[in-house]
Amino acid sequence: MADSNENLYVVSRIRGKFGVVKKVTERSSKRVFAAKYIRLSSSGSGSSREDIMREINIMNKLHHKRLVGLVDAFDMSRNIVMIIEL
Repeated sequence: MADSNENLYVVSRIRGKFGVVKKVTERSSKRVFAAKYIRLSSSGSGSSREDIMREINIMNKLHHKRLVGLVDAFDMSRNIVMIIEL
């Protein structure tokens, strides 16, 4: 998991039904992805770090043409950001 996404991606916000999802453009390749911002739980009001890491591990193992792929992930103290194919 990388440290920051600010230097790698250009961000523009999209509202999602189940959380914050942003449309991002990779600076080097100009490819467009979705960035899923998952708030970490402080007292039951978010997702646990273990649950998010389990989701990341599962997504890293799944490769199928009908599934979106996980491209990158960042730990940003209160949130974990998952960069996902569109």
